Amino acid sequence: MSSCWICRTQEDGLEAALMAPLLSYLKAKTKVRGCSSQCEELRSSSEVISAHFYHLECNHYCASHDDHRCCVCRAKESRQQFPKAASRN
Repeated sequence: MSSCWICRTQEDGLEAALMAPLLSYLKAKTKVRGCSSQCEELRSSSEVISAHFYHLECNHYCASHDDHRCCVCRAKESRQQFPKAASRN
């Protein structure tokens, strides 16, 4: 399971339900400084919550800007690059 609070909702199929209210209170949307991709840094704020997160190259939202992809996409890519060795019986 992902440690990122946004990616956990993606794994559970609840990303849209989480992101809709956050995006409705969007206060700032800027290109990530020094990023060669189209990643955006977003800040959302209301009376209830304040959040800082990213819209990444993989087209998902994430709390971190690592490799331009969210936690879930990075994990999938890692599993494809380094599949588990076949178990020996």
